[in-house]
Amino acid sequence: NTIMALLVAMDIKSEDILINLGDTVDRGPRIREALDYLTTRPNTINIMGNHDFMIIDYVERGLTRTTLNMFNNGLDTTIKQLGEDIKKYSDLMKTWKSYVLLEKYSKYVFCHASYPWRKEDNGIFTDEHLWERFYYNDKDTYKKYNGPIIIHGHTPDKNPYEYIGKKLIGINLDGGSFLKNGWSRLRGMRLPDGKLFEVPYSD
Repeated sequence: NTIMALLVAMDIKSEDILINLGDTVDRGPRIREALDYLTTRPNTINIMGNHDFMIIDYVERGLTRTTLNMFNNGLDTTIKQLGEDIKKYSDLMKTWKSYVLLEKYSKYVFCHASYPWRKEDNGIFTDEHLWERFYYNDKDTYKKYNGPIIIHGHTPDKNPYEYIGKKLIGINLDGGSFLKNGWSRLRGMRLPDGKLFEVPYSD
């Protein structure tokens, strides 16, 4: 319901490209429905988040130290909701991208975590893409950053704009909608105008 409310607010049409920044699982009562919508909607690009990756890891290796740490952080909820179909959804998520660059919007790179993307990297290393919070934990990493503006999620923050000095280096679209703490919202950005939209959580 929250996803659909956001798309209505943004006036997104079926022919518009929709980029999902990941962490589609582990939150809310309709995980299956959210996955079904995002994997069947035309013109949709899904990016893998760390919670999505944990589903794949759980299906392939069972409960490990890593997945056990996530078990009480939503993994158990996803396992219950997906039931016997969990492998089917895991296989779908294996096809999700680590980042997206669109020629039409080359000033941006879309990924899950706040990784200081560099073209010369020839891609994003999985661990950094899924887990890192460099903007929050290591701002020195960004002082010489000259790449595209990083559109990401991963870390709930009331303020979406990330600056080093006066330079905008990232836009965080994680409004922490699952927190339901007063300010938390599901957040999206529309291009080409760059306008941000937010809607409250709804079951």
